[in-house]
Amino acid sequence: MRTNYACITTLALALSALATSAAHLRPHLLFSARMNSAQQVPVNSSTALGLGGLTLNGTRDTLCVNIGWNGLSSALTGLHIHQGLPGENGPVLLDLVPFIQDNRVLTMLTGATLTPELIAMHLRGELYLNLHTEMNPNGEIRGQIIPEADVAFVADLNGMQQVPMVSTDGYGLGTFLLAKHNGSLKFNAVFTGLSGPITAIHFHSGAMGTSGPVVQDLAAFLNGNTLNGEVDPTPFLADLMAGNIYLNVHTDANPNGEVRGQLMKPMGIPFDAMLDGAQQVPAVATDARGAASMVATWDMDSIWYDVVVDGLSGPMEAAHLHEGALGTAGPVVIDIADGINGNRISGWITNVMMDDMIELLEGNLYLNVHTAANPNGEIRGQVYRYLREGYAIALDGAQQVPSVNTSASGAGIVSVDRGQTNAHVMFVVNATQVEAAHFHNGVAGTNGPVVYDMSDLIMDNGVFTYWKNTDAQPFLLANSVQFRNDSLYLNVHTMNHPSGEVRGQVRRGAVCSMSTTGVEDAGERTTLSLYPVPVVDRLNIALPAMPIRSAVLEVVDVMGAVVLRPAFRASSSTITVDVSALPTGIYFARLSTGDQLVTARFTKQ
Repeated sequence: MRTNYACITTLALALSALATSAAHLRPHLLFSARMNSAQQVPVNSSTALGLGGLTLNGTRDTLCVNIGWNGLSSALTGLHIHQGLPGENGPVLLDLVPFIQDNRVLTMLTGATLTPELIAMHLRGELYLNLHTEMNPNGEIRGQIIPEADVAFVADLNGMQQVPMVSTDGYGLGTFLLAKHNGSLKFNAVFTGLSGPITAIHFHSGAMGTSGPVVQDLAAFLNGNTLNGEVDPTPFLADLMAGNIYLNVHTDANPNGEVRGQLMKPMGIPFDAMLDGAQQVPAVATDARGAASMVATWDMDSIWYDVVVDGLSGPMEAAHLHEGALGTAGPVVIDIADGINGNRISGWITNVMMDDMIELLEGNLYLNVHTAANPNGEIRGQVYRYLREGYAIALDGAQQVPSVNTSASGAGIVSVDRGQTNAHVMFVVNATQVEAAHFHNGVAGTNGPVVYDMSDLIMDNGVFTYWKNTDAQPFLLANSVQFRNDSLYLNVHTMNHPSGEVRGQVRRGAVCSMSTTGVEDAGERTTLSLYPVPVVDRLNIALPAMPIRSAVLEVVDVMGAVVLRPAFRASSSTITVDVSALPTGIYFARLSTGDQLVTARFTKQ
């Protein structure tokens, strides 16, 4: 029994870190399009670059479009969203020319334009941005619109996939997360019903129906009938992407392999869960484990679920999806007991409510497996998405402090993985003689220190990189929190403006509804009304007339650190906040709905 409690302690620490890391997920989805001439059909010789960032809100009724470009060969004549896969030309679906202003597009698509099918096409990667010029009327630069996501693979293991087939009651399920930067493959798999203990386990190279050589020994990651770990997939990456890697589980009775499963990309929006007793509230001492794969349809109306467990104290008596963040217990949302078959649970959830999908995207649903010995649940697993958390950047001179009078502008995106181990960073600016670019720490309207230097990465006024936790200048959890708090900004420095010519606050969610606000005009342009200002002890905040479902009100300092998070009712028009304990200085009150962000500056005396 001591061993079980030791495992729970170890797992609890790991899951505590996961809870911290996954707390940043919101229901909005980020799509990106890196534009260049190499994607044109046929290819042309232009060195121009472009970037599109498209943010879909949680209720899926508004798409913010943020596009910038640089280095065109001639005058722009068209900018469209086309239907078509990579390597194909397709028809125009949306004309974006009416939204071009100052060499960029910053607009919202909503209403009848944003159909469910158009959203599904974004998710499937079936659309591309095409920018046309006088010299290249069919398109000078183009970029496929794809979700910012890590890559999911699922392996359904059984004896039938062995070559030759093996007669066995054993089976298993594995989920695999390939980092967007391709440098990491994380996995969780559970096996049950095998003829005996596992003697070896490997990744092999080989198409379905063929046998191939071992490319990765996984024995170091095996614990009983559970496989959990991380490897560098570089040596077998090409085979992995081609569907030519399989997981093979060997036993004494079947030394060549008892169960096997091909690593395949799921067709839909993937989620996964790792189930154990440590996630129960309170924790349950058990050696049981589970692996779960869930895949939502492109229209987010239905969800396929597949769960394999092993080592339970007895048969499964119930299984549900509950609402609740990691570390909390919550009510049943969906009963999946009808899908129980031995140590497997599988089936379809149909007619998924939007609120349930929002909770799923936010990481607030968990799978709970109940037994007679543990009627409240023996093992549990939080369900997390592969879609990355998205941030948008719209750059201009107005956001500089003091503001800069320039026609230059730009567009950028940041996406962070669910474990907050890396950030995907892309931006393009149309300024001249760019000399440096950095992320700085500071909220809108303030200047702050450099956090991450990207100057050496600039090429043709664009940066396309990954900021990883393994870098010499590592990406830290604290940096992800800074992104989450809208307290990092991108500053691009030029020869004519060495302190910065264009700047863009890295915004959580969309940038379309967010006006640029400098310190000197914050009181005039904000939609939050604060009084008295300066304030000594009690600050009154008049809330704007805007939808505030799931809105968050925060008070932050000039470095973006959250110092207060007052609770309020959705029906409130004015609230009073006690700020007496705050040190003297400048602060910002901000109200965020995920789709909109409004701020106001005040001084505490």
